[in-house]
Amino acid sequence: MRLIFGTCLQVRDKALLIGIVNYFYNNILNGKYIYNYEKKEYILLQIKNYSDIVNKIIPFLISILYLELKA
Repeated sequence: MRLIFGTCLQVRDKALLIGIVNYFYNNILNGKYIYNYEKKEYILLQIKNYSDIVNKIIPFLISILYLELKA
């Protein structure tokens, strides 16, 4: 079994994906998480590390959901 978090956006939103990676990984990008598809006009953010997803991504998404429910 494998757990992967990913999102795909248009190329013009690359700065947003870089900002997301910088938020979770303290400005350590190193081309590890964002993939460009030059023939197509989109970019993909993928995080495949299980502990990163469980310890960083999911708690962040839960906190957003909590804020939405509280508002």
